[in-house]
Amino acid sequence: MRYLRLPFLLLLALSVLVYTGCDDDEDDFTQDELRYDTGPFAAPSSDFEEFAAYFPANRTGEFAGRRLEQIEFYAWEAPERTIIKVYAEGQDAAAPGELLYSRDISQRVNVGRSFINHLLDEDIVLGNQGIWIGIEVAGANPGVAFQSVGCDDGSNYSPNGDYVKASGTWVNFRALPGGERVNWNIRGIISEE
Repeated sequence: MRYLRLPFLLLLALSVLVYTGCDDDEDDFTQDELRYDTGPFAAPSSDFEEFAAYFPANRTGEFAGRRLEQIEFYAWEAPERTIIKVYAEGQDAAAPGELLYSRDISQRVNVGRSFINHLLDEDIVLGNQGIWIGIEVAGANPGVAFQSVGCDDGSNYSPNGDYVKASGTWVNFRALPGGERVNWNIRGIISEE
């Protein structure tokens, strides 16, 4: 009988390891984040001026009275210049409104293939208006395409998660020639209540 217990115990131990080892916390959504992406997958080779995600009032409303505390994005390649921006909601969903926050974090973004976190040093309190979170980038060689802000695989695609600014105009990435369904790896972390 002793020999039958050993395989049972090994099978039990293996099942516990497999069960706990399959969880990928990186792709789990939490209630205290504004995001559309499902984790880093790739990054388009482009010379876009800015990447952004728009979170309308129906997404920000549940956090009314709380602060936007951090901004997180995935840098596929380290840009020469990186500026974090937060905008108020615009007249419609096609473009942001007033610039609420802007910080040059170029000195901090010196590695690629990693998440960059920025703790806001001014209060942006969420209310009944939406916000845009943007990442302005520039490469070492102006006009030359490079892979900067990462994106997901588009499996959770939202037309609010793939805005780009090119030649001064905001458009959805998917609407561009060769554009695919993606969401930028741009997230807003909300303060505790």
